[in-house]
Amino acid sequence: MAQRTKKELKRLKRLHKSKFCSHPYREVHMDSQGVFGPCCQFVQRFVDVEKNPKAAMKHRYNMAGLDTIKQYLESAQLQRLKDDLSKGVEPESCKYCWKNEKIGSPSMRTKNIEKDISAVKEVFITFGNQCNTACRICNSSRSSLIQKYDKLYSDKIKDPYLKELIQKDHAWDKGKTWYTDIAKNILDIVEDLEVIKITGGEPFINVHFDRFIDTLISSDKQLPDIMITTNGSFKLDQIKKLKKFKSVTLLISCDALGKEHYEHLRWPLKWDNFIDSIDSVFDLDFELTVDFQIVIHNLNLQHIPDAIKYFNNNFIGKNARCSFTTLNGADWYTVANTPEKLRKETCEKIEKMQIDSRIKPDANQMISYIKNSKRQRLSSLVSHVKHTDQYRDVDTWKFLGWSPEQIS
Repeated sequence: MAQRTKKELKRLKRLHKSKFCSHPYREVHMDSQGVFGPCCQFVQRFVDVEKNPKAAMKHRYNMAGLDTIKQYLESAQLQRLKDDLSKGVEPESCKYCWKNEKIGSPSMRTKNIEKDISAVKEVFITFGNQCNTACRICNSSRSSLIQKYDKLYSDKIKDPYLKELIQKDHAWDKGKTWYTDIAKNILDIVEDLEVIKITGGEPFINVHFDRFIDTLISSDKQLPDIMITTNGSFKLDQIKKLKKFKSVTLLISCDALGKEHYEHLRWPLKWDNFIDSIDSVFDLDFELTVDFQIVIHNLNLQHIPDAIKYFNNNFIGKNARCSFTTLNGADWYTVANTPEKLRKETCEKIEKMQIDSRIKPDANQMISYIKNSKRQRLSSLVSHVKHTDQYRDVDTWKFLGWSPEQIS
């Protein structure tokens, strides 16, 4: 890489201090309802005009009615977002970045601020909510299994905020599969892309994802890198098919590396099946990277040092990474909603550990995140744990060895 000039370094320094973000310029993201936005953390992007016409008029970034990538890129909504960020405005729709930055943690914005913004380079597609897992910190927009149990048990929820959130009607209840023809929408720009990112739901159990991949491969166009977020529920033949892409990264959503915590958090999946699936991909004859994704939250906080040890001990010499990410949604699972003693002990353990260079972020950033996180909706935490425990037939507080009464 060429050495940067003083002028370029000054420009980058100004960008880091401003509210500039590269994502509105270089990325197109489609959420589980097919609504456009600049990244996967961009919220409040859709207002139903028929149900709430006044709110829709006031919403500066309402992406409703944009059906193609071309429409989105040329929209007034996207231009307003770019203008607001350039003026130093902190849009509420970007709240997860502002929250991380205020406690000294890297945000998606700051991590990607220096990337090329000359054209769209990334397309990020959420293939609906079809999923075979009811992960603890997830919700029905990303999991049809959670949606099923939310419908069965939501009337028993006592916390009014949580009850309203879970009982809210959403488009995915109507069987909407907007992504059936998305490959055709992408083929026009695919050779200019650096990467296609896929998440769900669980993409590998969605027939439309298989058809999407088949359409891209049969086009005979040069395909970019592909990154797929998965819980490991793939067949090896599905992975082999990806050889046509420039490179493949499997972002393995797991929240734990070890049988006990994994099975508690990733119900009803089983650890042995999960780790066997992951091990099966390391001997393939094309460039493939496995990146374990562990969201740091209060139900796995005490497990974080063990997850680091497991990765260090079991993936030496393999093309693997481990990324500890911050909570995006379900604020009641913040690490601040834990006993102070537990937070302190976890930070001390991490501080003493040898952190492999393939583990991100570094120890100081992890510790900063744990120490500076803010307490959120304790009553919602108690209510949601009770709600999810009843259909799993477990006692989370007994499993963890602490209770909400100890939180300080």
